[in-house]
Amino acid sequence: MKKVVIFEFFTGNIAGAQKVTLNIIPMLKKKYDVVIFQRLNNTLYSDTVKEFGDTKKIPCESLFTKVFGTGRFEGTKKNANG
Repeated sequence: MKKVVIFEFFTGNIAGAQKVTLNIIPMLKKKYDVVIFQRLNNTLYSDTVKEFGDTKKIPCESLFTKVFGTGRFEGTKKNANG
């Protein structure tokens, strides 16, 4: 069976894109062996993804944090100045 690898960098709440990912994984699992790489954080979203089967932790978390941030966007403050 062919393998599909999903890298999930987001670790925050379940929102639109995360719902799409959660809907696509079961479809992919019908035809492929799906492996999901996740960040080290434990959140509702990361715990939900684990329910779909084979999950692995993304190595070098400190490097990914420097490049992509923490992966939690709900704490981002926005103001009128940009």
